[in-house]
Amino acid sequence: GLFLDKHIYPKYRDWFIKDFTRGVLIKWIEDDYSRLPGTAFNLITYISAAWKYASIRELIPAEIANPAFGVKKMLVDSGFKLRKSENGYKMTLEEADVGKLIAAIKDSYTDNNINPIAVAVIEMILHTGARRNEIQTLRFDEIDYEKRLITKRDPGKNGLTRYIRLSDAAISVLDQAAVVRVRKDRQSDEWVFPSGRAGHKNAHSTAVNEYLRRVGTKCGMPTLKPHNLRSLYINLAIDAGVPVPVVAENVGHSNVMTTMLHYLKNKQSSLFDGINTVGELLSKIGTMED
Repeated sequence: GLFLDKHIYPKYRDWFIKDFTRGVLIKWIEDDYSRLPGTAFNLITYISAAWKYASIRELIPAEIANPAFGVKKMLVDSGFKLRKSENGYKMTLEEADVGKLIAAIKDSYTDNNINPIAVAVIEMILHTGARRNEIQTLRFDEIDYEKRLITKRDPGKNGLTRYIRLSDAAISVLDQAAVVRVRKDRQSDEWVFPSGRAGHKNAHSTAVNEYLRRVGTKCGMPTLKPHNLRSLYINLAIDAGVPVPVVAENVGHSNVMTTMLHYLKNKQSSLFDGINTVGELLSKIGTMED
């Protein structure tokens, strides 16, 4: 998995389980993840769950304590931030702000300080609600233009085949990506969004987070992350009246409750729409003749 390959194995692959103590975990989080509170939170959660799984199945000695037990509270009590905000990656915007975000994305295609291939990845995430890794690792053979469907080669987070449906706008982004590949001389027979640098260890685009921060700065959202765009897609879809089960299917959630956890009820226009709808209904009922 991502956490094993990217975070745990590079540093602790050769360690004995008994040596990976709570103290080791706390120091690791404090030293390496002080600027990545969301990753720190998820990493502790992952380690705790993996340890419980192994312990229940007697894959590790029962006397070896779960190193993640109580770590979140200890870190928070010491002043370490495990979340950047109360809502985490949840995000909703008023239409005017969505417009500013879209304008910033469009403007960034010609910004010399921003890789236009990464911009295409960003725009594709916004138009599909897909996960960052699902888009930046997109291969040509995963796209069926006739069916307007992406079928990811590797199973998704829930172990199921991941299908990403393509709107007209998403198809247009793929067309834009083709233009950008030619302009940047980054043609690829495999990757839709190839790395912006020749000879990079990853042949596909990777530096999306940094470029999204630059895009976000243009529209007053300097802390923007790819998962914010995914959450924004969910909120826009639900506010537009798309049934929650349909939204869940489109973003790859196996449970609609996961989708609803992304939904924020603090969008002022939606709140007023809600009270106005009820007000109109009550007025209509009040004027009905017996």
